[in-house]
Amino acid sequence: MNDSLPHGSPPAERHRVFDGETLLGFIDYYRFGSTIVLVHTETNPALQGKGHGSAVAESAVAHFRATGAHIVPVCAFFAHFLRTRPQHHDMVSAETAKLFAIGGSDTAG
Repeated sequence: MNDSLPHGSPPAERHRVFDGETLLGFIDYYRFGSTIVLVHTETNPALQGKGHGSAVAESAVAHFRATGAHIVPVCAFFAHFLRTRPQHHDMVSAETAKLFAIGGSDTAG
């Protein structure tokens, strides 16, 4: 994945969510200052279809909200997650909201 990034780009970080010792899923992201670029969401294949993707996304939003970051959801799953949850529209800038069709004119930035 790093081959397609500009020279000097930071390595991807991973937000993991567990239930006890069982990995429910993770989100890979890049951090650029207070901007978090979410590039991939994945859930445990043995547990798919049980809402764990949304649980992982909720956990990530809570984590990034606590840091004061804004999210850029390059990951299609996460973009859809944000579109369907108005309570999280404040996590994207106005420009990101327009680009990924998240929220309406009330989206914070």
